[in-house]
Parts: sequence; C-alpha cells; structure tokens
Amino acid sequence: MKRPQSKVEGISIREFARRDGCSERLVRRHVDRGAITKFPDGSIDPTFVGTGWRSSARRQGRADRPADTSEKLKPVRTKLSAFVAPIEATTFAIAADAWAMDLAVILLRQGIPKEAAQGICAAWLAAARQGAVDCLKDVPAPPGCGSWAEHPLFTAPWPNASSGTWADFEAEAAVL
Repeated sequence: MKRPQSKVEGISIREFARRDGCSERLVRRHVDRGAITKFPDGSIDPTFVGTGWRSSARRQGRADRPADTSEKLKPVRTKLSAFVAPIEATTFAIAADAWAMDLAVILLRQGIPKEAAQGICAAWLAAARQGAVDCLKDVPAPPGCGSWAEHPLFTAPWPNASSGTWADFEAEAAVL
C-alpha cells in the first residue's frame, strides 16, 4: 500500500503508533517492509494513520493485539456493587414514577382516552419497576422487606399523593 510522497509534514514512528493505536514495533516492521511510506528525513507519512494498513496482518493473526479482546476481558465485581445497585434501582423507581406522569400527559395530549392512558401508564410503570427489582436480584433486601419486590418504592400505588391525580394530568395536558 505505497502512496506517492505527499507535501505533508512527516511524523515520528512513536507519534504514528500513538495516533493509530498500535505498537511502535508494528509500525517499524511495516516501514521496513515498505508498507508505510518513509520520507528521506526518516519521518513517516501521517496520511496512513487510520487507513487499515494493518488489516492484512490482522486477518493473518500477526497483529500485535487481537482485533477482538472482549473474550479476554473478565468482569470485575466489587463489594461496592452491593451499595450502588440499591441506589441506582431506587433512583430509577422514583424516576419511573415521574416518567409515568409525563407519559400520562403526553398520551392525553395526543387524544388517547383516559382509560386507555391509565392502562398504558400502569403497564409501563409495572415493567419499569420489575426491571429495577431484577437489577437487585443479587442484593440483600432491606430490613423489613422479604424481597426488593416488596419494597414500598416498587409497590406503591400510582398515581399517588406525590405524583398527582389523573385530574392533574388532564389539566396539564390541556395546557399547550
């Protein structure tokens, strides 16, 4: 993959490797083979960065690093996850109530009958709450609850005093 020398200012092998996300050794090998243009002053043509000059080496398994490293990475569990998961799930449960309010107003503004909007919001909120409970399956339930599914955040009726009533939603939907 040789290119004619351009009027572009050359860069060092180290800079080329940094920009392309590979090792200097790999760049040097390709320079030695003539696969990457080297200027008379020893610098490298930067127009090769990101052009796939390594693709043949990857296909043949000769690249310095594998193209897909996902199988080599292992998830790391920490003790912190026992504290973070409940915070995330409870925050999500509170937000889900607010989103259900917004959903109710949007549905009513679109002319969806109140009864249909109530069913849609109830189904959406139930699914959202179940998703939050599923995130907590490996976390011990808080005191006073047999499981996270019994926690008041996930069982409270909706709409409730903090979310408003359907009359409130209808009034807000009427305001454009």
